[in-house]
Amino acid sequence: MEYDIRTKYATLGKWNLMKKLGSGATSRVYLGYEPITKKYAAIKVLKRLEPKYLEMVKNEVKLQSSLVHPNILAIQDFHEAIVLTDAEDKIQTVTAIVLDHARGGDILKLIDSIGIFPERLARTYFQQLIDCIEYLHKNEVAHRDIKPENIMLDGDFCLKVADFGCASKYTGRKYFKTPAGTSKYFPPEVHAGSTYEGLAVDLFAAAILAFCMAIGHMPFSKAIESDSLYGLLVAGKAKQYWKVHEEILREHSGMKAINQDLKDLMTKMLEPNPSKRLTIEEIKKSAWYNGPKLEKSEIVATIKAASKNKKKTVA
Repeated sequence: MEYDIRTKYATLGKWNLMKKLGSGATSRVYLGYEPITKKYAAIKVLKRLEPKYLEMVKNEVKLQSSLVHPNILAIQDFHEAIVLTDAEDKIQTVTAIVLDHARGGDILKLIDSIGIFPERLARTYFQQLIDCIEYLHKNEVAHRDIKPENIMLDGDFCLKVADFGCASKYTGRKYFKTPAGTSKYFPPEVHAGSTYEGLAVDLFAAAILAFCMAIGHMPFSKAIESDSLYGLLVAGKAKQYWKVHEEILREHSGMKAINQDLKDLMTKMLEPNPSKRLTIEEIKKSAWYNGPKLEKSEIVATIKAASKNKKKTVA
């Protein structure tokens, strides 16, 4: 969408709000354009907040602003109270967070548009995500809400981890008691109500994301023993678990087999017992992780080709 000087947009400070990018229970995200610098940004507008919630937002902004990594979505600015003027000149005071604009959308949209990722693309994104999680944990931060909707893509389609609303500093205290995030990405210890490690939650969710990218569907509905698929891993029946997934794949995409190195890595990352799961160091030494990946310059072309192939298949 191009900025049009003749159009009257809603404004927030120096920003013209060109269109709505998305909305949640307490916020809306707009594409902002600043005519003087010709810069775009994603502007998260929050309704006037109660003091307790405002404090949480300020903590989220402070935490995210303190993190500088090529795969973390950067915060440009924060306004605790700023005037928003709509296209009809009605004004209201809101709280706003100005973020880098992730022009590529999110991973969920990409999964919808290309289906199963080419293996090198899935691996490239997985490596970017693990690199980011490693950086977070070196800084004693647990994200606690890794999922496709929170993984954005920039203009070069490189991964940017966003939404630090559930993130927490743990200064030495690695363990959490209260669940945070999205339950279908929780490891079994969170479902069981046990104390859990922030790193374990992030890595378990990263494995689910890798599974979705490389295999094209969720690995299970919920990581609990009574789940028909996860129950197989709990019972130590990994071979049977993968047989079911290969049958699902055959039925839906005609693919006959799943890469053995990927199976090994996923089985170990989705292990029911947290003490037996792979560490970041072990993940980075695994065979699938170390397979061929894409250069930054190859990512967009790979996505375009995969999108074309999917359209052909559907047609």
